[in-house]
Amino acid sequence: MPKNQYASPYDLITPDGKIIKINKISENASKAEVYIENIHEDFVGLSIDSQDITFNIKSTFAQLGINSQLEHLEICEKLSHAKVFITLFSFNDIGTNLLALLTPGVYVGKLFAKDPRRIIRSSDYLARLFGKSDHNGNPLLVLSEEYGAEEIMNDEKNGRVLVKIPLKKGQFVYDEYIKGFLPTVVKGLYENKPSFRKFLYLHQKHLDQPRVIPKDNFLLVKTMKMSIRTLFSCVAHDVLPAGYKHASADILEPQMTSGDIFEFHADDPNNPPKEEITHIPLEFYSLEPFREFFFFNDKELLREDLEKKETVFNALRTAPEEHNTSTFLVKKTQLEHLSTKNWIIGDLKLSGSLPDFPQTRDEKIKVKEYIQGQAEYPILKSMQEGYITSQGILLSKFFPSNLLASFFLNEHVTRCLKCIYFSKPSNNHGNYFSHDDRTLLRNFAKHNIDVFWADDDCDLLLKYAPRQDMDTGLFVPVDKINDYKNASIFGVYGSRFDISSYEDELRNLFTGLIEMKTKVDHDLFYKDKKIAIATGGGPGIMSMGNRIASELDLLSIGHAVDFKKPHENEEGNETMNHYIQAKMTYRLEQVIIRQSEFGLDFPIFFEGGIGTDFEFALELLRTQVGSRKPAPILLFGSAKYWRAKITSNHNINLEAGTIKGSEWISNNFYCVQNHKQALSVYYKFFTGSLPIGKEFKGSSDGFMIN
Repeated sequence: MPKNQYASPYDLITPDGKIIKINKISENASKAEVYIENIHEDFVGLSIDSQDITFNIKSTFAQLGINSQLEHLEICEKLSHAKVFITLFSFNDIGTNLLALLTPGVYVGKLFAKDPRRIIRSSDYLARLFGKSDHNGNPLLVLSEEYGAEEIMNDEKNGRVLVKIPLKKGQFVYDEYIKGFLPTVVKGLYENKPSFRKFLYLHQKHLDQPRVIPKDNFLLVKTMKMSIRTLFSCVAHDVLPAGYKHASADILEPQMTSGDIFEFHADDPNNPPKEEITHIPLEFYSLEPFREFFFFNDKELLREDLEKKETVFNALRTAPEEHNTSTFLVKKTQLEHLSTKNWIIGDLKLSGSLPDFPQTRDEKIKVKEYIQGQAEYPILKSMQEGYITSQGILLSKFFPSNLLASFFLNEHVTRCLKCIYFSKPSNNHGNYFSHDDRTLLRNFAKHNIDVFWADDDCDLLLKYAPRQDMDTGLFVPVDKINDYKNASIFGVYGSRFDISSYEDELRNLFTGLIEMKTKVDHDLFYKDKKIAIATGGGPGIMSMGNRIASELDLLSIGHAVDFKKPHENEEGNETMNHYIQAKMTYRLEQVIIRQSEFGLDFPIFFEGGIGTDFEFALELLRTQVGSRKPAPILLFGSAKYWRAKITSNHNINLEAGTIKGSEWISNNFYCVQNHKQALSVYYKFFTGSLPIGKEFKGSSDGFMIN
């Protein structure tokens, strides 16, 4: 299974560390050596100045009158552990009693990396979170239950934003039973599992007294309930009122209900400050981008960058050479500074082929391992499990495997995943999609996940666009999507070999249609309706049609199939022509499905071989079964040629009675020799004077001659 960089702990903190040595130096002070193991490789403290790393004592100690001071720090990145040397101080009898109970094995606190790069420097960052909630309706940021009670300031001098949170009136002290509870607290700290917040709360009594530090004690005060889901917050010690010091339990981790209790002691115990403290000042540090609950619509700079073809292509080119790689991005800076190390590398260990319908235990295990080996799997799994909370984009070297469909269409994933960008449709089949791939594309569209193909072959950034009122779609240049959705699509069928004699006629036909648009008003053809030319995407007449479309600034469409014929050499095999703008590709076994997805309004046939005969039969069938409304289908060339192709087959069906009731369909097919005849047929149709449809007779030739 690929390494999952998204399911790691928060990168600004370590796990809790436990005391391995402790020596009493006075009644209210001890020296302790703390051991922290299993530090994640992404912990920011491994790469920043040690001066920016603090030791955060557990809140339980701070609430009971114990504080810590960091003396020395040793981090071993290779062994993923740290030794922290601290001094523990007590400020009252309760703290002194607790200090006397501490022995090796007690978990006491963790490291926090105050990375200067991650400090929040603008109030705008916080403003975007106010009023926002997660998918369960829980608020992302509430600093005071009383609306607007907090004071937000941009501290430009120190490059940060500060928020002063009002404190509740009065202070809190402990009842006489708290000392008897201390041994239980210590036992719990050996396990590092129980939370004592609620138990300590039971022993705390509210006193309606000024919030000043009592002599030979410390001050315990509270704010209203806070919810800081997307940030670390830290007490800003340097802006506390003169004489006040906050305990080293000064970090509020992201959670649904953030800590609302704060502990102060006097800078000079012999001379505690007389000024009452009214607010607690907080500064903030950002989480990893994928955990910040970013909303895609808020990331204007990222969305602007994604519209730049060069930026997307360059980002995808940073993928490692390995066959299967993916990454998830939520910020413009991530996109612009993407490097090889930011990609997840797939772990596809597949011997033989995958069973289509796994039955045995071994087959099911094989499919499961293949799915879990996909580079996208850790990302999707992290979305499902809540590690990824921001909305963003997936970059993949290849279009994702359809075996991941159930993961992609999970509600948590569709909430986070807004766009997919890829370089190649398939690792094994190059530029060609399977039927299941195209089903997945349509499902992405239904779930509002945009899919983009950074196509190196045509040097275009293409977006998958479903065809209006049809269960099909194409990859279309972004600036031509509206053209495609609203276009009249003319199809050009014919030989893959050279038929250059028809080039002028075809060009003149479409030049005439462009002019005709301004003179007719038909549901399928009017002034504001765009024209598209669709072909099979190959050489010969197909290439000619796509080239003419490009020359006339019409949308050029190719439905390319992977015609790799074993009986032909490489030179004889078809390749996609270079004039295609919008396209869909199909693997060879889907040639019939491919034809059904053309969705042509106006097919045009030229001379062609077996493929063209097949396409003619399908257009004939579409007309007969009513999947297309009656509209002219042009047969370019001599009547003699088309009689040889069509008439005998048509007459056999007539004589046998096998097309009874559908004899009229032949009036949809018009044999023309030049563009003028073709334009005449279209003009009559668009003006309602062409005898076409079941109300009119057919022709004994199987087609009409204009």
